[in-house]
Amino acid sequence: MSVPHPKAIPSYRLHKATGQARVIIDGHHHYLGAYGSDESKAKYEELVRKVISDRATAEMQAREAQVRAEAQVLAAEERARAAEARVRAAEDRARQAEEWLERVQQAILSEFSDLTDQEAA
Repeated sequence: MSVPHPKAIPSYRLHKATGQARVIIDGHHHYLGAYGSDESKAKYEELVRKVISDRATAEMQAREAQVRAEAQVLAAEERARAAEARVRAAEDRARQAEEWLERVQQAILSEFSDLTDQEAA
């Protein structure tokens, strides 16, 4: 059995064994009444309109979901960039604190070495 193209409009067909009109939509057989009758053609048109409407709705929802997903990705990327900037700033502050501490330690050692030099003399 061949699989119809997803965009194809389902065909109005004759079910030979029963003489009824039928249409196959998403693998489901819909029997419409006597083949060629106004009633079966009206049912067929109603089903086809619904299929087209459902497909249009599904496509629109898919596009909307794609737009939302892309917006979420962009927002996540922006949050990641902001977090990286905060990390870099914190690393800079830590480096400055370490440099300051090193200067303080050198000043203290220098001061004490001067005192020990004076005591030794």
